[in-house]
Amino acid sequence: MNFAFVNIEQVLAWQLLDATAMGILAIALLTSTALMALPDGAAAASHPVTLESFAKEGVLPPRLPSVMRVMHVVQLSLGVLVPFSWLIMGIVVVVFLDQYVRALPAIALLGAATCFVAMPLASNASLLAVGLHRRVPWLMLSAGMVKVVAAVILVRRDPSVTSIAVAGVLGSMVYAAGYLRLVARAFRLGARASGAFLVEYLAGPFVVLALAVFVVIASPGGQYEGYWQVTGVASAVAVVALGAYYRFLRRRRRI
Repeated sequence: MNFAFVNIEQVLAWQLLDATAMGILAIALLTSTALMALPDGAAAASHPVTLESFAKEGVLPPRLPSVMRVMHVVQLSLGVLVPFSWLIMGIVVVVFLDQYVRALPAIALLGAATCFVAMPLASNASLLAVGLHRRVPWLMLSAGMVKVVAAVILVRRDPSVTSIAVAGVLGSMVYAAGYLRLVARAFRLGARASGAFLVEYLAGPFVVLALAVFVVIASPGGQYEGYWQVTGVASAVAVVALGAYYRFLRRRRRI
């Protein structure tokens, strides 16, 4: 289901635009699909420790490292890898697939969407332990509907693949917020602590989203002569910003 949720933009492009737009989105989603392997692997590695801890205690201990630290590692890793992937995919598109240069804005936006979806998945062992994993399909369905409705509205105003990508970002943000609320519930966090939990783990994805918006705005009109400079700046900013966030987490003993 994760694969279908991440790739629903292709179907929307085909239905709302045309087959060419679907091909452009397919190029943009190549990176997103590959990056999803990171949280899947992290989640698989954390399952035994998390489930064993729950079996011993009967509850999930606060700040359980096999969940909380793993989520931070995935958040920080994606925060650096995604901006660099824009640069790499830009080279691939311009050198080998120049007919798909219109995919570059969508590559940036859908990379940010991937951060919102992938980071919470690293915590799925906590939902599995307490039985809240049964709610994830309904959450995914709701977030998928947000993508569909947003795509229909945005395409009417601007029939482009960028509109589809923006709809993908909106749906992914809804998914991330809902998933993290389930994780907070699994750890029995109160209302105030749940809010702080969401802010802590959505910081990285929002940094990447801000950089994606910068890439799109700084290289307008589909003319991406300056794309290398723009994505290079975005990658450097990501390293600096998330490096500072990593040091903050180390001081707080969160990672």
